Amino acid sequence: METNNFLVIDDVFSEGVIDELYRECLFHFDLNLLSSDSIDITKSIIDCHGLSLTKDKYFPYSVNCWNIFCLEVKSHVSSYIKSLGIDEYSLTPFSCFAERNVPISTKGKCYSDKLSKIKDHDGQVKKQFIRSIYVLKNIDPDTYIIVNDRGVSIDSIKTCENRLVIFDGTKYLSTQYYPRRDQYSKYCIIFDWYINEPFHVPDWILP
Repeated sequence: METNNFLVIDDVFSEGVIDELYRECLFHFDLNLLSSDSIDITKSIIDCHGLSLTKDKYFPYSVNCWNIFCLEVKSHVSSYIKSLGIDEYSLTPFSCFAERNVPISTKGKCYSDKLSKIKDHDGQVKKQFIRSIYVLKNIDPDTYIIVNDRGVSIDSIKTCENRLVIFDGTKYLSTQYYPRRDQYSKYCIIFDWYINEPFHVPDWILP
């Protein structure tokens, strides 16, 4: 499904790759956690320094599911920016991390995280960002990603398992809605990119 605002792709990966990515995400939630509040957020799993928790500095990585993940997501993000008239060769990876709901006993259908903006902590990448959100696991598909334009909700996208959602991360902000459950039930992998125009030598390159 494609609109002027976002691109949605279903059935992105095989069951085997999904299982491998899930095991890898659990590993990073255990040993590479950034914060745990209303949601758990990992530190970067992959960025310009390589694949975290390994000695791998460059693609291809020793954990093959991340190679498959990077190339598949890149192919869809490339298609998205081409539809906007942007040169696909300007697409550059920025950061990849994971989120999941924190088990909560409070009754109710769902809760949301804060309005999410792509974080360029060093302020060095003054470019147009593209956000891709991959829904790895979710037993509550009626939870949503809400895409916002200057604080106004313009689209709501169901977060079905094995679904990839892509949109302009500079123009739009997003809010993830997570289920209120007493177990971990929703896992997402967020992969942020930028458009390298004007061109600067990138720190991270994917084929």
